[in-house]
Amino acid sequence: MRRSKSGHERKNSRRRSWFNGNNIFTMFSSAPPSPDRKIIEDPSLVIAKRRSLTPLERPKLKTAFSTILSKATTKKQHKREPSNLTQDSQSSIFDYASSLRRSSSRSDATTISDIDHRNNENSYFQKSQQRQLLKSDEEEADRIQLKNDLVKLAFEGEFSLPFDYKDLETGRILDVGCGPGSWCIDLSQKYPRIEVIGVDSDDMFPPQHNLPNNCQLLVCNVLNGLREFPDASFDVIHIRFMVLSLNTEEYLQVVNDCWRLLKPGGYIEILETDLTVYSPGPMTNKLNGEMLEVATSRGLSPREQAGDLSTLIPVEGINRQVKYRSIPIGTWGGRIGVLCRDDMINMLTKFQPAVYAYFGKSEENKKSFDLEIAIIMKEMEHYKSFSNYYFYTAQKPHQITILPPLKRNYTSLSLNPKSF
Repeated sequence: MRRSKSGHERKNSRRRSWFNGNNIFTMFSSAPPSPDRKIIEDPSLVIAKRRSLTPLERPKLKTAFSTILSKATTKKQHKREPSNLTQDSQSSIFDYASSLRRSSSRSDATTISDIDHRNNENSYFQKSQQRQLLKSDEEEADRIQLKNDLVKLAFEGEFSLPFDYKDLETGRILDVGCGPGSWCIDLSQKYPRIEVIGVDSDDMFPPQHNLPNNCQLLVCNVLNGLREFPDASFDVIHIRFMVLSLNTEEYLQVVNDCWRLLKPGGYIEILETDLTVYSPGPMTNKLNGEMLEVATSRGLSPREQAGDLSTLIPVEGINRQVKYRSIPIGTWGGRIGVLCRDDMINMLTKFQPAVYAYFGKSEENKKSFDLEIAIIMKEMEHYKSFSNYYFYTAQKPHQITILPPLKRNYTSLSLNPKSF
């Protein structure tokens, strides 16, 4: 009789990142620079500024060679089983940040959110369960790993702050909403002297003993004020893809808490997508519209939040920058397009239970979904669809200047009784 795998064994067999240690693949499959915009923002105009949500220009086509390579890569599905982890094989730790298998068991991650504040947490999780659109399972961990690969390729490396991480020496970095910890593990391997901490309300983490020594992933309620950490204790705080977890008010609260945790001179970075398919075909527009409508019914507004990241940062923030890029969807955009297509298809698929419940669809509609997905994949090639990603950074000033009150010289009024 074959023994079934335990939860830890299933997490240990998570699929490898497609880019981990593959220099040849990176050399030939890197996408050309997609449309990129940088804006240095005036802090005095942040509150009044509202970003336009009009689609950005369509990305340029890739080279013929890289497109052929990407198509050939998608036709071959390689199943890889990771080798046993040893102390000298930290380079393979990143491989365990996602999985092709389902698992409902929890890892041995440290839980810090249930120490105090039980009443607040219970109310939070009740709201979270009502609003939750994407189930936190091993398939979701795999989708987040896929998204991490997409971001690294799309942004030509995900370490985009205006300084070198090597300069931090023994700095501390916090990843809020870290998911399975893909970004944390990647960063901690690249910079072993930096302490990287990831927090998430759900445990999708690899086992703690499989993580680098300078990486720690914690179960933590991010809406509880992040009070587990002292003020001014982090050099960099990273937030990514939270528009389907937090409404506008909650997102603002989390960013304010992160701002408090930043050291003077520290940076905050936020990466979001508006979950909108631009240049869509009829079927793509239908399913994408249903997804956004369901999100809106749960109190979420991904398009508005992604386009207004600058309004989340306190007004005293300096060195503000925002980038936004249009990412192709489909094989017409090469390898990056394939990753974006797979991510969008996974997103639409995981949304279906909520979509069926919201629109009252029957089982017959569920059977037609595979056909609709096949139509969407053809439409993405024909219409050359794309999606927009927004990357925002700001620095906490070393010293906040408080202006003294204005001194005014008042002259005594000489009243003329006859004037009354």
